[in-house]
Amino acid sequence: MTHFQPTYARQAFPCFDQPNFKSKFLVKLVRPSEGYSALSNMNQVKEIPDSPKTGLTTVEFQESILMPTYLLCFVINKWGFLLYKYFYLKEVTESFVKADSTAKKSKKYDDYRWDVPITYITGSNNEVHRAWFMSDMESLSIDCPASEPWVKFNYRQIGYYRVNYDPTEWKKLSDVLYTDENVFKPSDRAHLLEDAFKLADSGLLDYETPLELSQFLEKETHFVPWATAYNIFSFLHDMLNHSKTYPKLRKYFTNLVKKAYDDLGWEVKDNDSYLRKRARSIVLRLACEFGHQECLKEVGQRFSAWILSPEERLHPDIRDIIY
Repeated sequence: MTHFQPTYARQAFPCFDQPNFKSKFLVKLVRPSEGYSALSNMNQVKEIPDSPKTGLTTVEFQESILMPTYLLCFVINKWGFLLYKYFYLKEVTESFVKADSTAKKSKKYDDYRWDVPITYITGSNNEVHRAWFMSDMESLSIDCPASEPWVKFNYRQIGYYRVNYDPTEWKKLSDVLYTDENVFKPSDRAHLLEDAFKLADSGLLDYETPLELSQFLEKETHFVPWATAYNIFSFLHDMLNHSKTYPKLRKYFTNLVKKAYDDLGWEVKDNDSYLRKRARSIVLRLACEFGHQECLKEVGQRFSAWILSPEERLHPDIRDIIY
């Protein structure tokens, strides 16, 4: 039984295993003739007994619709209970009928409100300030002296909410991140990066703001901000890699990743911390994904060396980056 999501289709057949690449599939499966059945996405159209040899049967299926590789599936089995196609269908239908897109949305929680803890730090004081935005309040005002260099809300990303700032405050935070990455904890650096891009995704912020803020990654080597950056830039890569904008994005990102790539490198040391190992895996994967030339060259060399000497196994931390 196959399960190709997220990136396992390439283990079954050569392919560009990305959701944005779509194709039609003609599936043929070979199964033992006695006691086995074969299934795929589409209806079966033909069975050829004793093909390719006696005791085997080739099963052909209807051509699929246009779809990405990870949606293709097939199974060869001898489990008799699969013959009961409609077993428990009634119960399943009743259990999930309310998930139907045509069902009316309950208004029970439309006006539901929470008490929200507001935490923040300022440029002149490392002390964590706290306030409560209570469920019966329409707004909350927090006084900060005009002399404060900057203010950063949702300290260490403990609250389940996004924080948007005016352009001037975003600029201040970007400057602080770039000039001294140690002012904020890794979780706060990741939080600022994620909020900025998510707000831009929602149309609440120009993309210029999060891209400018992300320049601090030029000096970043910690796992937590890079884990956030991985999700962000992988998404941008998938969305833009066939657009006219992509070469600019690729040039921008390969500049961002250079220091982390050089610092983390390919050699996994015994005394590396767990977070450093995770950071290495993320940075190398992103660097190669965006066409970082040194990264691609290293992958080619290590893959060729492994082909020539398969007994020299690649380290598990970097193996799936290379093949």
